[in-house]
Amino acid sequence: MSALPRISQNSAVLLEKARSFGLSDEQLLDVIEKNDVTPLEQSGTDYSEWVSYASEHNENLEAAVKVGYQMTFNTVYGLKNWLKFRFGLEAEKDYTEGEGRFDGLKLNEKDASFIQSALASNWVVLVESTGDIQVVNLVMRAYYQPEA
Repeated sequence: MSALPRISQNSAVLLEKARSFGLSDEQLLDVIEKNDVTPLEQSGTDYSEWVSYASEHNENLEAAVKVGYQMTFNTVYGLKNWLKFRFGLEAEKDYTEGEGRFDGLKLNEKDASFIQSALASNWVVLVESTGDIQVVNLVMRAYYQPEA
């Protein structure tokens, strides 16, 4: 299997926000190809430099839309936003937030797998299968203490 395209956390958040706003992958690919963010103007977010930034930094947004992506680095705040736009999850409602960690995300197997592939290497993804539901804990690598 080939490696997923790597994109910035900001590009990933903007991509998932556009999806949550209702744009289909086909519409997103059209926005990217034409560098025309008109369909995103009502989203409440400034997308004016999204495509040009990605191009300047060799981010393959087309591939990210089609096959998925891995973020290059994740911050706590950025990851919270990404979880909100990608999965509709909010801190203290859908998971608990601690210092450098998010615990108790309840996801299906497909979404748990997506998180494992999408997060940057500065986070550790711990998944516990409980039947159809996967309980996912995300821990910033600097805070991760493997059990002995």
